[in-house]
Amino acid sequence: MIRARLALPALLLLAPAVACRKIPLEPKHPLPAGTLALRFSREIKGPLEFTLDDVRVPVESAGKKGNVLVVTGLSVGLHRYVLASARDVFGPAAGQVALPDDHGVYDILQAQELNAELYGKPAELPPAPGLPGVKARLEKW
Repeated sequence: MIRARLALPALLLLAPAVACRKIPLEPKHPLPAGTLALRFSREIKGPLEFTLDDVRVPVESAGKKGNVLVVTGLSVGLHRYVLASARDVFGPAAGQVALPDDHGVYDILQAQELNAELYGKPAELPPAPGLPGVKARLEKW
């Protein structure tokens, strides 16, 4: 009886550790210069709003879902980004990244599905103007 009482709390403590998926801390292949890869902890359906240096950048989608936002065509230096979505919450949702001149940057972000009741139709945003030469794409790795 005592063993049964101890086994249940032990299983409850171990369940989250066993159920967690491992996210690679580094990309499989080196990223080229001018590339930013934001890896999410779960798959994102979209739509995804991405703002880079105070300019909205349109996000293309490779399929129905993706777990990496790949931004190409960035210049060397410090860039600020903001992520937003009606269906997902990101941690952190905003950040800064310093791009070196010899390779790209890979970062991991926590993503959680937002289950909310939205009444009415959300306001339509104008098309994202984007930055010249910068492309953002939601991919599955």
